[in-house]
Amino acid sequence: MRFLTLCADDFAYRPQISAGIIELARNNRINATSVMSLSPFWPEHAAQLRELKNKLSVGLHIDLTSEFAIHTGLTASLPMAMFKSLLHLWSTADIKRSIEQQLNSFEACWQSAPDHIDGHQHIQQFPQWRDALFEVLYQRYTNHKPWLRISKVLQSGFKPCLITAMGANALQSRASQLAWPVRSPLSGVYDFKGNINTYRLQMQNWLANLPRHNQSVLMCHPALPADGFKPESMHANHYDPLQASRSWEFLYLNSTDFCNDLELADTSLDPVYSTTVCQ
Repeated sequence: MRFLTLCADDFAYRPQISAGIIELARNNRINATSVMSLSPFWPEHAAQLRELKNKLSVGLHIDLTSEFAIHTGLTASLPMAMFKSLLHLWSTADIKRSIEQQLNSFEACWQSAPDHIDGHQHIQQFPQWRDALFEVLYQRYTNHKPWLRISKVLQSGFKPCLITAMGANALQSRASQLAWPVRSPLSGVYDFKGNINTYRLQMQNWLANLPRHNQSVLMCHPALPADGFKPESMHANHYDPLQASRSWEFLYLNSTDFCNDLELADTSLDPVYSTTVCQ
C-alpha cells in the first residue's frame, strides 16, 4: 500500500473553491489543503474549516502573483516573478516582510501555526524566496516545524521540468542541511485542459507512478461547480480562468470512480490525517 498526501490548493481564493474543498475533506477525499491567507475570504472560510482541523493538514500557500498580493505592495505576474528571482532583483527584506505578513494572517484566523508550507505557482522554491523563507521559518518555528512541499515534479514535459528547475533541488538541499521536514516528489501538474474523463486518465497515470514511500504529494485544484453554489454568494465569483477544470476535478474526486482508482493503484491517503478514505 502506498500512502499519499492529496492537497487541494487555493483555499479561500474563491467561495466555491473553499466550499468544494470543505466538502471533499468531509467526505475523506483529500487530506491536505493550502490557504491563500491574503484573501479577504480567509477569516470567514477559516471558521468554516475549523471543524475539520484534525482531519487534514492545513498549510500556507505563499502568494506573490494573485490579485490579493497587490495590497501587500509586493506582487508580480508569474513571468516577472521568475525573471526577478533568477536575476536576484527582489529585496530580501521585502520578501521576508511579505512571508511574515502571510503567516501572521494565517495564524490570526487559524489560531495555530500552519501544518505545512507551499507556494502559489511554486513561489516557495524560487531563488531568493527559498532563502528568505528559511530565515523566517527558522526564527519563527523552533518546536513545531511545518513540512515543506518540494515541487520536484514526477512527470515529463516542459511545464513539469520548468517547475522543478525553478529551485526544487536547491530547496530540498537547504531543508536537508537544516533537518527541516519535507514532502516530495510532486504530481498533479497539467495544463487544466480537457474534461472529467481526461482528468481521470491523468489521475490514473499519476497514481500508477507514485513512489513506494509515503512522502509524495499530489496537488489538485477543485471547486464546487457554480450551479451548486448558493446564489447569494455569487457576487464574490470573480472571473477564474480555472473554473471549468476546478469543477471537473471536484466532481471526479467526489465520485466512486476516484475511490476505485485509488484501490486499483493500491494507494490510500496518508493516515496521519485521514483514516477512512471514500467512506
